[in-house]
Formats: sequence, structure tokens, C-alpha cells
Amino acid sequence: MSTTPDLHEPDTHPVDPAPAPAPAPADHGPGVVKRTTKTASRVALIVVGVLVGLFAAVNTRDVEVSWVFGDPLQTPLILVIGLTLLAGLILGWLAATLRHRGS
Repeated sequence: MSTTPDLHEPDTHPVDPAPAPAPAPADHGPGVVKRTTKTASRVALIVVGVLVGLFAAVNTRDVEVSWVFGDPLQTPLILVIGLTLLAGLILGWLAATLRHRGS
């Protein structure tokens, strides 16, 4: 038996393993919570919009509205609901804009 290494043996270095596959998207964590919250908010907004639309469509009779200036007028209730919704959206947008500007 010989104790000298065999010089004719092929050089056997360990081969680098294949790169690890990219991790699968997590089903939990801050990104998922943010996405879920946005989706829930959009669904809620759509549901509220549909309900307001149906409510306005059902209430089409004329009502007497006392405006700030002048005499009371007969106005379609759907117009009153629409204007009130528009005023609320504008005020909400202004409040959100001012809050973000102040931060």
C-alpha cells in the first residue's frame, strides 16, 4: 500500500449548489395587512356608494328646502341628497388634505 496520493485522480472540488429559489410571497406581514385594508376600504366605499345611490333613486319626490337666502323652494329630494353628498365629499377631502399638510 502506498501512502502517496494518486496524482492521476481527477480534481474533485465540491460544485456550488444551485441558487436557492426566490422566496414565495408571504401570506402575512405588513404588506399583506396594508393590501387587505385597502381592499376592504374600497369594498366598503363601493357598498356605501351603491346604498346612497339607491336611497337617492327611491326618494324622488319634491321637498321644501329652506335655503340660507331667500324663500323656501320645492326641490327634488334626489337633488338635496346629491348636493349633501357632494358637500360631504368636498369637506372630507379638504380635511384630509389639511391633515396631511400639517404632518
